[in-house]
Amino acid sequence: MFTSRLKNVASDISHVIIEPPPLSPDESWNLLEQKVFKKECCPQELQDIGKQIAANCKGLPLLVVLIAGILSNMKKKESLWQQFAESLSSYISQKADDYIPTLKLSYIHLPNHLKPCFLYLGAFQEDEEIPVRKLLLLWIAEGLVGKKEHKSLEDVVEEYLMELIDRSLLQVVQRRFDNGVKACNLHDLVLDMCSKMVKEDENFQFQQFHHVLKSENIFEAFTIVYNLVKIRILDSSNDNIVRPGFKIMPDLRYLEFSDLEPSIGKLHNLEYLCLHYLNEVPTYLLNMPKLRHLRVSGKYNGARFTKNSDSFRKNCLQSLGFVQIVDSEDEEILRCSPNLRTLKYKSPDNYFPDLNFLSQLQSLTISRNMFKGDCSVVKFPMNIKKLSLFNIGLPWEKMSLIGILPNLKFLKLGYEAFIGKIWDTKDDEFQNLKFLKLDCLDLEQWNSSHHHFPVLERLGLQNCRYSEEIPSEFSDISTLQEIKVLYCGKNVETSALEIHREQLDYGNTELDVTIQSI
Repeated sequence: MFTSRLKNVASDISHVIIEPPPLSPDESWNLLEQKVFKKECCPQELQDIGKQIAANCKGLPLLVVLIAGILSNMKKKESLWQQFAESLSSYISQKADDYIPTLKLSYIHLPNHLKPCFLYLGAFQEDEEIPVRKLLLLWIAEGLVGKKEHKSLEDVVEEYLMELIDRSLLQVVQRRFDNGVKACNLHDLVLDMCSKMVKEDENFQFQQFHHVLKSENIFEAFTIVYNLVKIRILDSSNDNIVRPGFKIMPDLRYLEFSDLEPSIGKLHNLEYLCLHYLNEVPTYLLNMPKLRHLRVSGKYNGARFTKNSDSFRKNCLQSLGFVQIVDSEDEEILRCSPNLRTLKYKSPDNYFPDLNFLSQLQSLTISRNMFKGDCSVVKFPMNIKKLSLFNIGLPWEKMSLIGILPNLKFLKLGYEAFIGKIWDTKDDEFQNLKFLKLDCLDLEQWNSSHHHFPVLERLGLQNCRYSEEIPSEFSDISTLQEIKVLYCGKNVETSALEIHREQLDYGNTELDVTIQSI
């Protein structure tokens, strides 16, 4: 289905055009009530004024959703809603397509800490899909995120993102398997309004910087770079133009670049660094005073650490990957990063590091050549919440090493993470696991009970072509929200549908089952 607000565009695509009418007043009210009160009913004293507000949206779903985003964050008092309704009427034009004044209300009612983050979205293009992780790092780099006691900037900026989504100013276009937001965008009307607000505020001129540095116009890029001593963010494909400019960019906070340039080490305010082609991590990168996120990509097996006496200074890294951990010296280097929360590493087939000394570690990704050492030395950090494994090659009998992790919520087992035909789960394991994804495994028989995954919410099986079925007792997991089966055998598909039917019989209408056959 192709959708457009422009009839001539639609007519060029197909001679069959469906033009949905505006929402009726009742439909507008039903949508507004659903968005504001979720599964609850609107209090009696708010219904009349609520219906008046809905009617003033002129049958336009976007307006209804945006207004609902504002009301959701207001106190549910009749006097406040009455004041809002009066201001709404003065903003809405008689023309149904005159959105901007009404959309501007969403900005006016934003808390002050969210306004700069929203205006920053004007830097993106129409219909551009925005990677959320990158967006959050950019907000931090621009200094748009305030500090909160007992919370990292990364935690605070996640809250900012969800507030903007809840207010319907950002649209979720893609979610991760754990239901987190992977990508978002702005409705084109919201972007128009945002761009107008940016032009009215002289403090927000970074819109052009984002655009020019990603353009192919080398002359423009050269001109901009060498006139921006105060530039904070540089994401450039014009490496040869930008490379000499690092020396005049002391305020740079965010840098994404192809390879290592020695002058990068002198960027003392740098907080995020991504180097696409780096085989060895020099000491001075780890010792940069404000660097919190280091992302490197070696040609084959991750980047190696340079080993010398300077490697053992404490740093403030919070995320690191992909790097190689090949011996105890590399472990010692990691001990200098006590604040690490996310780590991605590769190791040889005869070494398995014990990383329990990383007390803040929450997310761990391990990819390696098949482990051929003594399984008794294999340990996983007890505090991690998210674990992704690839090519580990452990037998299923050793799954208890993971099952006992008390805080584990997300587990992904990729290609040959475990090998063997049978997986027997045990009592008192995976008691807090919410997300389980199995991908490219040769597992045939999975024997389990609902007691072994008591709070599981999402289950995914992909390319598990030898698996016989999903355990039938999963129909008794009351928390189950999604089962996704991609490119597995017919028996797995049938078992997923049977679990769905049984869950419906139990009254669970929230379970969603997705199947893509081979």
